[in-house]
Order: sequence, then C-alpha cells, then structure tokens
Amino acid sequence: MKAPDRVESSAFFAKLKEINSADPGGARGMQVARVLREFTREDEWFKEHCPRCFARGYTSELIPPASAAVRELQRLARAGNRDAIGTLARLTVEMVNTLTQVSKVGSNAELLKRLARKLPAWPMLVARNSAGNNHLPLALGELELGKDCPINVSEASKASLEIPLNRLLWKCLRHFEDVHGCLRGAMERGKSFEDAIRPLILLEIKSGVTVGLIEKKDIPIYRRSLKLLRLSKRNVRTWITEAILPLIQSRFSKEIPQGKRGPLLGEFRKKLNQQLKQLAPKLAKTPLS
Repeated sequence: MKAPDRVESSAFFAKLKEINSADPGGARGMQVARVLREFTREDEWFKEHCPRCFARGYTSELIPPASAAVRELQRLARAGNRDAIGTLARLTVEMVNTLTQVSKVGSNAELLKRLARKLPAWPMLVARNSAGNNHLPLALGELELGKDCPINVSEASKASLEIPLNRLLWKCLRHFEDVHGCLRGAMERGKSFEDAIRPLILLEIKSGVTVGLIEKKDIPIYRRSLKLLRLSKRNVRTWITEAILPLIQSRFSKEIPQGKRGPLLGEFRKKLNQQLKQLAPKLAKTPLS
C-alpha cells in the first residue's frame, strides 16, 4: 500500500470510529425509521377511513423527506459511491414497475398525461426480447408523450439529450416551465408578480433542508422570461439572451468553459445558440406555460 493510500485509509477508519462512537447501535437510522413508520400509519388511517379524500386531496407528510432522501441518493451515486449506485439501480427498477402499475388505473391516466405531455421521454422498463416491448408504442401514445414539450420530440428530430450541453438546455427549459406554471397559476387568481413569486424563493427551513424553486437574486430573470413567447427556432437568440444564459451564469456557472482571462462567454453563447436551434420546435405562438 502506498503512503497516500495508508493516510487515506487511516482517515477513513478514524472517521468511521468517530461516527460509530457518537451513534452506537445506529440510533439515528432507527429514529428515521420510526418517523417514517408514524407517517405510514397516518397514511393508512386516511386510506381506510377516507378513501376518496385520500386519493384526491390528501398530501402525505412522507413525501418531502422521501423526495429529499432520493435526491441525496442521486447525489451520492453521481459522486461515485458504489453502494448508492447499486441501491439507485434497484430502486429505479422498483419505482418504474410501480409507475407502470398505477398508470393502468383509469383515474390516474389524466394525472400522468399532464406530466408526460411536457416531457421528451418517459420511464419504462425495456425487455431484452422484442416481444416484451410490443406494448411500449401504445403506452406512450396513450400518455400523449411530448405533445406539449418545449423541445422538438418529433421522429424527424436529430437532437439528443445524451449531449451534455443539450441536457443543460433541457434542464433550464424545464426549470422555466415549472416556475412559469406556478407564476401564471397564481397571477390568474389575481396575485401580482411580486406576490406570486415570493413563495417560490428558496428558503432553508431546517439545517440543510430547503424549499422553493428560485434564488431571490434571480427574480429579474423570471420577470423577463415570463413575457417570452414559447421557444421556437425563430426566437432562440432571445431565449438565450433573456433567460437561459443569465440562469446558467447564476446557477450553473461551472458549465461555462474558462479561459486564461475568465469565462469564454462568446464561444459558449455560440454553442448554446447552435444546440438550442436543434432542440427548438419550428413554430410556437403561445407563451411557455
């Protein structure tokens, strides 16, 4: 074992010993499990005694911590932790199976359609044998996948979200869709832009736990982007200038290539323009919802 490896190994086991001493018997994990069981018991009561309200109007307290846990698992997997990667793979298969099952229940169809219409892809398990995939085209058609998607998802499109810059652009467009949808819904109910955007500002409610969608400093970006027409090949430059590039500079600045004198914004803007033109649909007249 090389000297740096010995140092790292010593630090690793020392930290494990410190954690185990502070939390003998895994008390923290048991505490989390107890809280989750309490939430589950509450959910089961509502399901048994108020089935209609449970299905349509009930929000479980289990959802926020479960969502946070999945996001942290994804973070660990991206960081290269093998245990997290294996767990993520197993849970993903289970969750996709569950999603497929609930999508076959008639009352859930419209709920899932509203989501699928705005997406370029949908999670489904693909079988090794071709006969096991015969149902996929029909299922995707029933979901109306991509019908209202802000990017071109037609069979003729050659754009791929496997390209890192395209994934970044899609991430930005999805973010604007989420924010604009919340803003328009509130403003249609009579709220001003200021009142509509206030609940969307990121807020730390507990140590390390945040809620919200936007940074307060980015409010001018959303004030401008809310007025834009839906993305098309005609207004790519406007979308980049008024919305996408400012958002990337604010929240994803690490994605901008760096030169000796700082960010290579001119070159990056040119690449954004090229890739967004490939992603954008030919024509769109409505604002991005």
